[in-house]
Amino acid sequence: MRIPALAAILCLLLVSSAAPACSTTPGAADIVYFVCPFSTGGSTDIEVRGITPYFQMHYPAKVVNDNRTGGGSHVGINYVYQQPSDGRHVLVSSATSSIKKLLNPEAAAYSGTFLESFIPVGSWVSAGGNVLVTPRDSSIRTLDDFITASHQRTLSVGMPPPGSSDHMDVLMLEKAVGSRFNLVPYEGGADLAFAVMGGHVDAGVIGFQSIADTSEFHLLGVTSTEPVPEFPAPTFTQLGFPQIASDFVIGAFVKAGTPQNVVDGLDEAFRRAHDEPEYQAWLASRGIAVSAYKDQRAWSAYLRDWAGRVEAIMPDLIRSMEELGA
Repeated sequence: MRIPALAAILCLLLVSSAAPACSTTPGAADIVYFVCPFSTGGSTDIEVRGITPYFQMHYPAKVVNDNRTGGGSHVGINYVYQQPSDGRHVLVSSATSSIKKLLNPEAAAYSGTFLESFIPVGSWVSAGGNVLVTPRDSSIRTLDDFITASHQRTLSVGMPPPGSSDHMDVLMLEKAVGSRFNLVPYEGGADLAFAVMGGHVDAGVIGFQSIADTSEFHLLGVTSTEPVPEFPAPTFTQLGFPQIASDFVIGAFVKAGTPQNVVDGLDEAFRRAHDEPEYQAWLASRGIAVSAYKDQRAWSAYLRDWAGRVEAIMPDLIRSMEELGA
């Protein structure tokens, strides 16, 4: 089965802008930058670029996708914080951005907490999850094979940047199977996918959106709470490990102090983009179930609740971050 590759998504960016439909953005900038702290072709980047042309239809500004990687996502986060509070620079990232400072306080350019320094705008993807994969020619073809091998030797497991949701899933996997892995971080899902295909690591935990051709991998299990339509991998819950469960959540943030009318305009444009039938058809083509859009309040509430749940593995996460020198 083939899933549309990044090239197909980039083609969407050629869609011409329609007349702005958003009436709550007086004084909006002529250009808005979607700053993604992950590499081009990774799961987050793909989902951001996927919604971009539909957002463009409902916002009176040209949208430019801007990937700024490095520092375990701090480069992109700090860059947005260092810009004026005018809504021209929008951080588009996963929920993990909200805990980056907890993991590495010295790397953050902002003095307050994340939710004091950034305003959650809205979230348009809350589905999917990460998948544990091995190379096509690997002898590790099932989760049972993986567990057996991990008890016999230290497996190298690739993941996107430290502190990412993938990193947390790897730690949950370690705890569940009673093993320790040699963790190998990459800047994004696309880099990791190539590393796994090339046999540079024994396995990888990666957003399934980064997998263009499932025949290149053995798909051992997916972390989503529900099976992913059209994606041939069992959930860890189905495999007997309900503690390894997390969904892939992406949303937008702007720097604190951004005028409320601008925040409202961005929120409304993301909502309208999410509701476009063509966008929802694009999600379905990638095997992603359409989830309800989270507005400013719902997105903020989700982040507060999610941070509370992360506390359970925070000691392991901090230990792992220190071991990785992140």
